[in-house]
Amino acid sequence: MIKKYKLFLESNEEKYSIFQFSNDLHYYSENKLDKSEIKKWTDHFIGDGWYDIIDGYLTKAWDAMKKVDIDTINDRLYDIWDEIPSDKDKWVTTAIIYGDYDKINEPVKRKYGGTMPVIDLEKEERYLMILKDIIRTIIQPTFKIGGYKNEVQIRQTEAEEYVTDKKFQCVNFDIMNYEIVYNSDVISKRKYDLQKLRNYSPANILGMYVPCVYIDIGRDRNSYRTGTMNLRKLESDFDEVLPTILTELDHADVIFDMSREDRKFDDDRDINDYTVKILLKFY
Repeated sequence: MIKKYKLFLESNEEKYSIFQFSNDLHYYSENKLDKSEIKKWTDHFIGDGWYDIIDGYLTKAWDAMKKVDIDTINDRLYDIWDEIPSDKDKWVTTAIIYGDYDKINEPVKRKYGGTMPVIDLEKEERYLMILKDIIRTIIQPTFKIGGYKNEVQIRQTEAEEYVTDKKFQCVNFDIMNYEIVYNSDVISKRKYDLQKLRNYSPANILGMYVPCVYIDIGRDRNSYRTGTMNLRKLESDFDEVLPTILTELDHADVIFDMSREDRKFDDDRDINDYTVKILLKFY
């Protein structure tokens, strides 16, 4: 295995760093990598076989979303839509939701802060965009640590930047191997950042991407101008309708907005927007 790795390095005379790879994966990059290039450098920088692991994981998420009948769900929600101000946006779509890897063991309702809608599941472009986003999210925590004005570069040597040894791959990353970093004055004052990186792993990051049915009411820049909804009434309406939707979905959980299970405020109040996420089983 080590011999094959050395041959791989020798066959790539033109240097290509993990930082360049991250930039080229960005949606706005002018250097559009094809699938074979993404696979080659993912396996090089993250670890052997990791492109197939990520691709397989996302394919299963995609397959789970393809089983969802969005039109039927919209029909079931018709009575709720009818109660909501007509100018307020309301829509249902499949989506990939995600969160920070340090929340991998948190309760589901607190794990996912980001949403990537997938309106057309037949568009390969959208699949590839999310795939590249996952890869970037896996490699970037190994770049630097610290805040905006006191960042410390983690990969400081050429070997670390170009990953000339497997020990510098993301699957083998351990911040405690970078003594010059974790012993710096800056990082000694940022114990949270250090602890977070000690829990880093590609598997934890990948596991924070899950498919769902995303129900959105009024979550746009004009939500304050399109009328209000009573929170208690809205959730009561959802409680009546959701069972008819869930029986037709292979779902894992439901995440309600406004910290429903933990809230300490009166729900008899007006709100401008609301979301429901129905997590799908897929793995």
